[in-house]
Amino acid sequence: MLQFFYDNGRAAAAAATVALALLAIPHGATAQQAVSPASPQPKEAALKPGLGVNYHFSLVRNMRQLRRYAEPRKGDVGKPLPQLNYHTGYGKVLTTDRNIGVGAKIYGFIKFDKPGVYQLKVHSNDGVQLYLSGKLLFEDPVVHSDEMSDPIPVRIDQPGWYPMLIWYFQRKGTATLELYWQPPGASASVLVPPSAFAHTAE
Repeated sequence: MLQFFYDNGRAAAAAATVALALLAIPHGATAQQAVSPASPQPKEAALKPGLGVNYHFSLVRNMRQLRRYAEPRKGDVGKPLPQLNYHTGYGKVLTTDRNIGVGAKIYGFIKFDKPGVYQLKVHSNDGVQLYLSGKLLFEDPVVHSDEMSDPIPVRIDQPGWYPMLIWYFQRKGTATLELYWQPPGASASVLVPPSAFAHTAE
């Protein structure tokens, strides 16, 4: 009987240790994801530089509210985003003329030039969701100040263009949306360059 309680006590302690370890996982940590290239690959003649964007103007507090509001609507077609390099403080959000209540559906392709594991990072303020090839790789879905995600490892088996979709919103105050990568063999993360982004008409 004593052995029974001893063994169960050890099991409970082990379970508590695992639970605490899970709580300690850094924000945004994720297992390595394998994604598939666009099939068929988009024709180069049809590609336009940067990422397409449709705007939805509403003071939402989380991604669920944005998606509920925006998905039934086309939204306002905005000027394409040359790259995701927006750290604008209290200035205008993305390519809009507004600094408050901006939601965005950002779409297009990202090009991975060589196979291997890429480490992506998302720097955001406020909410964001990142999809590659239809897979949700990262989300920080509520109002928050500037936050950099932990590395998001993505395994690329075949070079080429990959479908990308980002939902983003800024409620009020400051705004940030940046996408970094560390390609295979690189020693540091850098902003994904404009040459890696393209889109076609939605």
